[in-house]
Amino acid sequence: MSIQIRGFQVGDAEEIVHLIHRNLREVNSRDYPEEEVERLVREHTPGAVRAMAGQGRMFVALLETALVGVLCVLPSWEKEREYWLRTVFVSPELHGKGVGSMLVNAGEAYALEVGAVTLRLCASQTAHGFYQKLG
Repeated sequence: MSIQIRGFQVGDAEEIVHLIHRNLREVNSRDYPEEEVERLVREHTPGAVRAMAGQGRMFVALLETALVGVLCVLPSWEKEREYWLRTVFVSPELHGKGVGSMLVNAGEAYALEVGAVTLRLCASQTAHGFYQKLG
């Protein structure tokens, strides 16, 4: 399996939305009530993805030509030199295959490059173990 990580391109927005919606409904539904999942689905539109990408740096993971993962690094709204890892999603069938780790590594490298001293994230209960393994 050959995964490539690259920066977001405007044409990626529809595929990213599809990926996020799949994860919310297939994976995160274990962590949240259905109403909350559907609220999150409604919030994640192509326009919202493009706006988020414009506020920070978004990375996508590709398996050949298929978009299979996404992660966004955003500056903190509270503190200078603090950044957030947000919108981390990987195709459910590729969970546990290293795609998420590759995305997080790209995000961490970018954050260091721009001078971050703190990198934060929020995680669903399902993703908590993944982040614990990463340290």
